[in-house]
Amino acid sequence: METEGARKSESFSIDLRLYPLAVVHKAVHAFSCLADCDLRQVGEYELTVTLTQFNGDSVQGAVSFRRLLVDLAVQAQINEETSVIRQALVLAAMNETLRRGER
Repeated sequence: METEGARKSESFSIDLRLYPLAVVHKAVHAFSCLADCDLRQVGEYELTVTLTQFNGDSVQGAVSFRRLLVDLAVQAQINEETSVIRQALVLAAMNETLRRGER
C-alpha cells in the first residue's frame, strides 16, 4: 500500500483466465464510487489493478474489490448457464400472450 498525499493506494493482480475482462470492467465501474481504479495489462493473462481512495478513509479496497469481482464472476457464470432456460421461458410467455390475443 502506498500513500499519495492523504490518499492511499493499493495494487494487486488479477488473472484473466479466472475472471473475464468484462467482469473486471463491471467491478471497476461498480467500485469507482469508492476509489479511482487504474487497470494495467501486465502479461497476456494478467492485469494490475491500482485503487486510490478518494479520501484518507480505509475501505479495505483490495478485499472489497476481490469480493465484488467474485460476485460478478458467479453472476456471469449463472447467466451463461441459464440463458437457454430463460430464453425458452420468454418464448413460452410470448407464445401464450399471442394465443390469448387471438381469442
